[in-house]
Amino acid sequence: ECISDWTSLTSEVILSIALNTGDSHIFTLCPEAIFLLETNSVNNSLKPIIIRTSKILIRCGDDGALENKCLIVGGRSHFKISGSVKDVSFEGITFAGSKGTPILATGDANSKVEFKNCAFLDNTGEAAMLVYNEKKGILLDASGAFSISGLVAPKAPSMSVICTGCVFAENKVKDGTVMNLGGKITFMRSVFIANNGIAGVITSSHDGDVSIEESCFIKNTIAVAGVVIVDEGGHLTTNKDNFGDGNK
Repeated sequence: ECISDWTSLTSEVILSIALNTGDSHIFTLCPEAIFLLETNSVNNSLKPIIIRTSKILIRCGDDGALENKCLIVGGRSHFKISGSVKDVSFEGITFAGSKGTPILATGDANSKVEFKNCAFLDNTGEAAMLVYNEKKGILLDASGAFSISGLVAPKAPSMSVICTGCVFAENKVKDGTVMNLGGKITFMRSVFIANNGIAGVITSSHDGDVSIEESCFIKNTIAVAGVVIVDEGGHLTTNKDNFGDGNK
């Protein structure tokens, strides 16, 4: 049975964390479901879901295809990955219209999350994705505003994130589209198109590693020179078969 509203998805994830049986948990979103995180209250939105346990798969339809059109829209953050978790995956989901950062990957160096065939569209907050070890830095309120540039350097390595077949498009952010502070982030067969921000489309710092393969960067606009920015001890570990055009 598929899930079609945010409150039900939140409740089921919380229940799986509370039970913590060690089993795998699969949450299937209904095709063409729209999860609207805004509410009727002024300046209010539904709270993000915090992932604190391993072996969780959240997918759009039974096959996790982007074409199934599962849309999570609005709010500040959609999901926060916290603590030390593994085998966490999102498949075929579109994260859009966030006024903050839809994905906060704030786990420690033992944590890993994977996004397969997901889309990040028209987000207008700090970034579309942040990788940052909050336990060794600053605890982040996923429901509130914060400045990525104002974060202290993590005192220990951050988590790993893998994006395969993902699309990042028309995000107009205050920092960079993807901000990696001390983690390991990998992009394979992904597309970055018409994003706009101060920092690069991908920024890796504080000994963070970034790997990019078979990905495209098209018509992105950034204030600081460089589509991919590697600074403050960051590392570009793989740069293979990528393409760029019309970036400025």
